[in-house]
This record gives sequence, C-alpha cells and structure tokens, in this order.
Amino acid sequence: MSDKFSQWHAAIVSSQFILFPGTATPVTISDEKNLAALREMKARGTKRIYVVTLKEATNNINLKTIYETACLAELEHVRGESEKEVQVVIRGLERHRITDLVWDNPRVLVQGEPIELKKDTEAATEGVYLDAIKDLVDEIITFIPGNLK
Repeated sequence: MSDKFSQWHAAIVSSQFILFPGTATPVTISDEKNLAALREMKARGTKRIYVVTLKEATNNINLKTIYETACLAELEHVRGESEKEVQVVIRGLERHRITDLVWDNPRVLVQGEPIELKKDTEAATEGVYLDAIKDLVDEIITFIPGNLK
C-alpha cells in the first residue's frame, strides 16, 4: 500500500445497486476492481468501505462518471476467499459526498465527507404523517390474534 493513499478509503463501485444508510444487502463481488477493494480493506485491517454508484456502466471511473453522493459502509459478513468471487453483506452507515477519487487500477480509492441531513418538513406535515402511521398500526394490530390493546 502506498503512503500517499493512506488517508484514502477503498470503494466498491457498481452501476447495479445503491446502498442507503441503515440498510444491509448481500452482494456478490466478482469484478477485479471490487475484489481489489476487499483486499485493500483486509490489508488495512478495516471493515469500512465506500459504496460508490456509477451513473452508467463504464470502464472509465472518475468523478464525472460517478454520482457525487455515496454511502460509507461496513462489511458485516464475508463468505469465500476466492480470487474470482466473494459474497459479502454490506451495511450502510451514513451518506457522504465524494470529494476525490483515484483509480489506481485495479483498485478505486476515494475521499469523502459526511453530508449533513437537513430537516425540510413543517411540524404540521410531520403531525399528519405521524397520525397516519398510528392509524395504520392500530389497524394492523386488529389482525394479530389475542388482545394487544
């Protein structure tokens, strides 16, 4: 591992899926750039990785061919040690803005910064949504055998 990239993070790059914070998804990793990302993580002794989404399938990976928003994630499970295919479960942690990207073939390394979540709803709107959710819960409870109320 080169010292000039010690502050960079490995990235899984795909045009096939998007990962959101709080969700986990199984993924089969079989292309060389993403297998290189897993090897990079192992060499660094970390479980953290960025999941970066391509705007369209391409062999040219740079800041113009990816979406600016990515997900900082953690590998929860790795199955297989094959040089050709590995199955992983990735859990999204938080949204980040990619600030720089290097394709050090085959690995893709990125730098990013957290995106601050902004509240953009009014209290009255939130109240309507909350009331609707409570009504749905009450309705669902009626389908459960036994007295839950």
